[in-house]
Amino acid sequence: IYPDRHAAVSYYALNIGLFVFRGADGETDADSKPTLAVDEEDLLVGENVVSNVLVNARRSAEEMAELAGRTLAEQARDPARPLLALLDGGIALRADDATIPAAERQRLTKRYFDAVRALTAVAIPYAGYIARPGGSPVLELARLAGGSASPPFTGLTDRMLMERLLG
Repeated sequence: IYPDRHAAVSYYALNIGLFVFRGADGETDADSKPTLAVDEEDLLVGENVVSNVLVNARRSAEEMAELAGRTLAEQARDPARPLLALLDGGIALRADDATIPAAERQRLTKRYFDAVRALTAVAIPYAGYIARPGGSPVLELARLAGGSASPPFTGLTDRMLMERLLG
């Protein structure tokens, strides 16, 4: 939720959602990390309310940090289990906008790439995915992995697959 400079109370909210799917045993875990920013140092850049671009950059840096932390915890739990870390959305940090002060850009860039380095240091692949609502990126990935030129899952959706797998 972006700040509204016309509202009676200034704030913005970030919510970092985490989901773990342990494929072989079907075990799942979901978590949410909400943050409500109400302090002036979080809300103001100079005399101006933070831009949506800055809120997005802060969210991206926190998402990558949480993803790395959770993935490394999963690796410690079971070092033999293969892992893939996925972000909902692209993996590019967009912190180069002129509305973001240089010190903030530097801090966000460091936080983001410290997390990336933590994943790459232990050879955990990470990726971002962008799916349209109602799309089937999991089934599309299975089609590509199988080398099929045409959809082998006619009438099946990711939602149907996940409902069956996750119950």
